[in-house]
Amino acid sequence: MTITVKLPTRLRDLTNGDSTVTATGSTVLELLNDLQERYPGLGDRLLTLDGSLDPSIRLYVNGEDTRFLQQMRTKLSPGDEVVVLSAIAGG
Repeated sequence: MTITVKLPTRLRDLTNGDSTVTATGSTVLELLNDLQERYPGLGDRLLTLDGSLDPSIRLYVNGEDTRFLQQMRTKLSPGDEVVVLSAIAGG
């Protein structure tokens, strides 16, 4: 099952500059694992040491924030679009 993944500029150094890549998985967690295999180092930038999503990263599946869905267990279907965003911090 192919999923389109859109990446922010700060992660594109790991994808040869590609802003959009494809990956597979039936859940967000499986998708992230597939991305890590395809693009070594990407998982280190998206996940914490315990395997949870880094708090500075937001994931959207078809425009819906995964924090309000089932987070890493959010189900994916062929043709879905996942957008990875870096949270903006400031003060």
